[in-house]
Amino acid sequence: MGGHDELHPHLFRVVFVSSNATTKRSTAFIYNSATFQRIKVATTEMSSVIDGRQNVLIGQILYWHLISHGIVVFNLDTNELHEILVLADALDDVHEANLSIVVPKKGGTGLIAVSGYILQLWTLHNYTLGASTWDLHKIVMLDLCVV
Repeated sequence: MGGHDELHPHLFRVVFVSSNATTKRSTAFIYNSATFQRIKVATTEMSSVIDGRQNVLIGQILYWHLISHGIVVFNLDTNELHEILVLADALDDVHEANLSIVVPKKGGTGLIAVSGYILQLWTLHNYTLGASTWDLHKIVMLDLCVV
């Protein structure tokens, strides 16, 4: 058995994003285990607040769902925080649908929307701050898949 000197610390960072419904602003914080400090790294306006679904890490970017038609994006490399709007065309009623952020086969960022018996796969084609282009990649009629 080894002593305490064989234990090596495992350093990590934790990203927290909080959103305020009154001010419609979200703030990103990073906790660093090496310094035991939490620092505010970004604040931005949002159209809504973050909902309770799991965040998703794709590459060096973290994604959170907003309650409305949007996704919060935090870039781990640049510490940029912003919102990507999801097309209303993706869903008839965003509150009736089940949304999931996914990685499509060809990479990038995707969104699966299931409403009733219809599954849609949307891919984020182009994104610049303030504007996004989503492409409808696939539609699956789930009721036709049941034997």
